[in-house]
Amino acid sequence: MPVYYAEQMMIDDWSRPADAPHELYAASSARADGNGHPFVVAYPLRTADGHWTVMLINRDGDRARRVDLVFRRGDEVGAFAIGQGVEAVQYSPMDYVWRDLGEASHPVRDLPPRRFRIAAGQPIVLPAYSITVLGGRIGYPLRPTTAVARRSSLPQPTR
Repeated sequence: MPVYYAEQMMIDDWSRPADAPHELYAASSARADGNGHPFVVAYPLRTADGHWTVMLINRDGDRARRVDLVFRRGDEVGAFAIGQGVEAVQYSPMDYVWRDLGEASHPVRDLPPRRFRIAAGQPIVLPAYSITVLGGRIGYPLRPTTAVARRSSLPQPTR
């Protein structure tokens, strides 16, 4: 089920089917493991109606990561969903656990992704080995040319 749920999150929550093209922004991360691989990767997507979704994957299996998303356009900065909450869908080991028993292997926990709202001013926390999709609007009406995730390893998407 993990693949099914991740696919559903990508199709229904992140890319949101539409008749108009989406804009996918590139991302890079400032914090990485000893081999240079980022702990958290981000995939910011802007839909034709100006709505933003960001898929975040915490590849760190040892710890949760706290992130702040900030979008930049030149010297202008806009916080993701400033002054309002952000819709979140999250799938992690809190939802799925596999017990390896050879031929008798089976899931110990097999729940769908959790859906919740992150209130304005609350931290965005990504559990270890998790996928999270956030949806909202940027705190200023301008179309940004770069998106930056600060603190704890989020990428700096650029277009």
